[in-house]
Amino acid sequence: MDYVLIEKYRRINTLRSQGMHSEIEFNEVYISYGEIVAGHAVGIIFDISEHPEFRSYLIDFTNDNPQCIPYFIMYNNSINAGNIISILYVSYDANMWLDERTALESKEPVAFVYDLERKIKGYSEITYLMCNGSPIQRR
Repeated sequence: MDYVLIEKYRRINTLRSQGMHSEIEFNEVYISYGEIVAGHAVGIIFDISEHPEFRSYLIDFTNDNPQCIPYFIMYNNSINAGNIISILYVSYDANMWLDERTALESKEPVAFVYDLERKIKGYSEITYLMCNGSPIQRR
């Protein structure tokens, strides 16, 4: 388990190196909320305790995917991405880490996605950009 937590820290540091706010603590799961305001993407980061409505998705994810450790949630409600919750995670399978890391470095990670409009969930590749120190999902 210690190696998985080290990998989780590495992934959060990757997000930081891409421009995410640096005051995020490693032992919490954070949420970025993104939307389009006046034609511009706006992003804000919250601790999950500030938005308990997301906790049920995190619990659902961890119950259905015990082989994964979540480390970040992206929520987007926009025309481009839709009403989507995406959970970034580290798998317990260390053989997957290089591919997962490379995808994150390219801002194209695989995430566990809840499409709230179509009421479906599953693994999907997403893309994101950094906006105001917060990763905002593009698709």
